[in-house]
Amino acid sequence: MVARRAREKPVNGRAEREAARAKAKKDIHAKAEELILKWMPYLDSASEDDSGHDKAIVAVIKKIEQSFKVARYHQIAREYFESRVEHFNKQHDKDLAIPIAPVRFRFGRLRRTSTWCQQRRALNETHEQLMVALDSNRAPTLSIDERLGLALYLAVTYGGLCKPKALSALRQALSDGTTIYADQATQLVWLDLYYSHIGACNEIVDGELRVCHRWFVPPACRLSMLGFLRRRSPEDAGGPDVSEFALVKQAFETISGRALPIKTLKRFCSVGIAISERQESVDLSELEVSYAIGAIECMSLRRANWDLVLASINTGERDCG
Repeated sequence: MVARRAREKPVNGRAEREAARAKAKKDIHAKAEELILKWMPYLDSASEDDSGHDKAIVAVIKKIEQSFKVARYHQIAREYFESRVEHFNKQHDKDLAIPIAPVRFRFGRLRRTSTWCQQRRALNETHEQLMVALDSNRAPTLSIDERLGLALYLAVTYGGLCKPKALSALRQALSDGTTIYADQATQLVWLDLYYSHIGACNEIVDGELRVCHRWFVPPACRLSMLGFLRRRSPEDAGGPDVSEFALVKQAFETISGRALPIKTLKRFCSVGIAISERQESVDLSELEVSYAIGAIECMSLRRANWDLVLASINTGERDCG
């Protein structure tokens, strides 16, 4: 029996392309290293003075932007810059600020489909009836669960809190009697919401990676939240078997006399942002909306970084005075 001749594998150029990408990445790293050490010689020798690190970060980022005009090359250089400083910190037990590299996100499916537009119109119509009921002289008697549901509804429609995990974190925070923070200089009011996530996280809580979502509470959401917090008790606010969406639907129907025209929490969150979009003086870009509903992933500042930002604003206010 004649043996079959072994077929040669087709040459498709994959190996050559991978080798070319590896060489290009190596060249980018080498060039980035040269730029970094020019402004940060202490990364190569711990004996050098690192007191000007924050200014050096600005200078290196500017040089990288000038040297790498292709978006992908710029991203690779910034990723190398981030890892270079992080490695130095670990090696020498330092706590220098790490310049976080930009991340490219791709959009998912088109949001404004015909179904989405139909549901938006239906929600707008019933939402107006809810607002009329809330503004009327008739004060509806709401249970503690309905007060919580109203707070969650307004958080989505007026507060732009349109990620189901973030909304669940708000429900848990309110049920636990969370602290509401305020800053006099900026007149901002906010809550820090924590939840687990398999993607980007920005905090470590009890040894576990978590997302810390700083949610700035708009005026339209504050009364409903305070009304719930003033009446809550540890055993109130819906048991674990009551979902956030069930609380929202119950409150909506009790107040407006109409059923919520959306069938799932995820869909309600993606459609509910339309209420925020049409408010006076609101100009949300599609990128901001996509972030709000979780269509793209983004890492927020850590809580400590937020505190530094607010502290710098307060210091500026005092200096001006």
